[in-house]
Amino acid sequence: MSEQGSFSFGNHPVGHPQDGCLPFSWLMESPRAERTAAAGHSNAAACRKVGTPMSIEQVAHGLLNVTHHTAIACLPWVGGGDENAARQAATEAMRQRLGQVSGSGRIVIGGSGSDDASTLSPGELVSAGPGFRFELAVNPIEDIKACVRDAQGAMTVAAAAATGSLYDTTGRYMNKLVVGSAAAPAIDITASIEKNVVAVSAALDKLVTELSVVVLDRPRHRNLVQDLKTIGCRVRLIPDGDVVGALNVLSGEADMLAGIGGAAEGVLAACAARCLGGSMQAMLEPQSESELKQLIEHGEQPGLPLPLEHLVATDDCCFVVTAVTDTPMLRAPRRTDRNAWSTHSLLATAAQPGLLVETD
Repeated sequence: MSEQGSFSFGNHPVGHPQDGCLPFSWLMESPRAERTAAAGHSNAAACRKVGTPMSIEQVAHGLLNVTHHTAIACLPWVGGGDENAARQAATEAMRQRLGQVSGSGRIVIGGSGSDDASTLSPGELVSAGPGFRFELAVNPIEDIKACVRDAQGAMTVAAAAATGSLYDTTGRYMNKLVVGSAAAPAIDITASIEKNVVAVSAALDKLVTELSVVVLDRPRHRNLVQDLKTIGCRVRLIPDGDVVGALNVLSGEADMLAGIGGAAEGVLAACAARCLGGSMQAMLEPQSESELKQLIEHGEQPGLPLPLEHLVATDDCCFVVTAVTDTPMLRAPRRTDRNAWSTHSLLATAAQPGLLVETD
């Protein structure tokens, strides 16, 4: 695969591969990429070559292989309407490929949306080799409804961090605020949405009426949406997939994500924020008495503010996502010949943020 150019994700420029490191084609296709490309920038120090001690960058490259093959495994179910079959195919493909990642990896977050025994379960050891020990947060299909409806936004996601670094929770729901790096000091999950909007708009030097806020389209957000509209913000409602929503914010396509979504997706979004230079705050927000009881039984505290450093307690982490259907940032897999597919992915580590790659 040939080198295509450099790309800047948000405020983080990424340069050209050095000495054979990162054997992928680099894409610079969108108008945003053309505006922000930093030609000639290099980051050779961030590339650890094969043969050096096992590193998170090598885990990231292994996870790219995982999400590439998982996305391809989903394709027979795109537009088919069968969520269970799509989830099972994705989970089986991901489990098989995770076993090929070098090092020793344990699942902390295994996705959400199903209690089926075939899902990747917290505590499951999926990669038992020698070397680097890491934890995994994965979702074989983020926004499965988009997959089975052949709508925008379905993708397969994997993140990893050094052992003991990922927030491990039994909670199902989490209140979240996600912003880019420029607004990081402005957010406060314990404050009102109005105070957060005013602070973020000031940090970004924007009028409140220019601020774009991503919110999941759910009945529970009726008051939040009304408050945002009363303040004067632009509200971007998304049907599912708040990891996609977080990526929209971290790429600069929106200014803030707010509201209650899955706790599993929250940890994945936190990995993305940690790697891409953004910020996030959260708190567990149980939506039923049974969930509240479960949290209390496990010693967890609903309503306790969780800063980004609590959700992902290290810079030694990575985030990888591959599109299953088209997303605002990534395109769906393309057939390159009768039995081969090309996928479009985002790979990021704290040392090498924002790399768009095409994998055959």
